[in-house]
Amino acid sequence: MSKSLDNPINWSFKVGSLFGITVRVHLLFVLGGLVVLFHELGDEGQGFIYGFGSLALLFFIVLVHEFGHCFGARYAGGFADEILMWPLGGLAYTSPPHTARANMITAVAGPLVNVVFLALTAAVVLAWTGDFGALPLNPFKPFHTTVGYLSETHYWLVTFFTLNYIILLFNLAPVFPLDGGRVLQCILWARLDYQRATLIA
Repeated sequence: MSKSLDNPINWSFKVGSLFGITVRVHLLFVLGGLVVLFHELGDEGQGFIYGFGSLALLFFIVLVHEFGHCFGARYAGGFADEILMWPLGGLAYTSPPHTARANMITAVAGPLVNVVFLALTAAVVLAWTGDFGALPLNPFKPFHTTVGYLSETHYWLVTFFTLNYIILLFNLAPVFPLDGGRVLQCILWARLDYQRATLIA
């Protein structure tokens, strides 16, 4: 059954399916990306290349983050069948069992992906440079390292690290419906009833 186009959330198209999960991309996500790339034109194409590369990394990170939620829901005994990539990031359509534990697992599984990405990237950079200054650890100075960019590879590793860092910190904010808000809801839910926990979160 096709989705009604009266609802703007449904203005999307399927780009593929993996592990039984359909991935859809919203039209506004595509338009937003094109606007960003248009502003990066010039500088003999270098800005466009870096802009496109950063958008591709961002798309990949958010998509895998949402797959984390889907696998979390399945692990908890529920199901997940669709991911929507839209202007505000990603949206995993999950249906975990209606328990605080199952919803906690589903909520935490997404940020856990970013933690793994951060740990792996940090390990590579530190093994390569032996210098913590090569990592952008200050969240108030994203993409900034105390040693500068040592090479093109270092630049992309820093970009990948920073995008994961920003996404993780943003999602852990205790504001519903962000992941941090959902975690707060589950913590309260274990002590209160579902409705009160949701209202507080």
